[in-house]
Amino acid sequence: MMSARTAMRGMSILLVMAGCALLGDRPPPPQAVETGMLLQYFNPVAFSVQVAGTFNDWKTSPDEKRIFMKKLGDGKWSVIIPFREFSGGSQVYLQHGQRYQYKFVIDGVDWKKDEGNPRTDVEGTETNSLLIVP
Repeated sequence: MMSARTAMRGMSILLVMAGCALLGDRPPPPQAVETGMLLQYFNPVAFSVQVAGTFNDWKTSPDEKRIFMKKLGDGKWSVIIPFREFSGGSQVYLQHGQRYQYKFVIDGVDWKKDEGNPRTDVEGTETNSLLIVP
């Protein structure tokens, strides 16, 4: 009979292996949709994913400017950051023709560049993903 500890270890190994197999498929780069910019991320073991960048003053703590991504299933996460005209009075929006730096924040502590976005920009010693809004 298998112990609970052994079963949990086996499940952890399977999750990591599944994640590694799927990570070979990068998410698509940011894309403009009718109401804003669609950002997508893949992480099958994350509990939460936020987007922080120059468009929201890099906020991740309780604040009206923080941006949580929605978990879609199969490890996929997404969010649409609205264009100004679709922001509905929100403090966070994107303006056409502007450039923004950003990163994904996994479980509140792990800051990652967008692997699906080849564009980057350097600020100090940090390399961030670069979002260019059409």
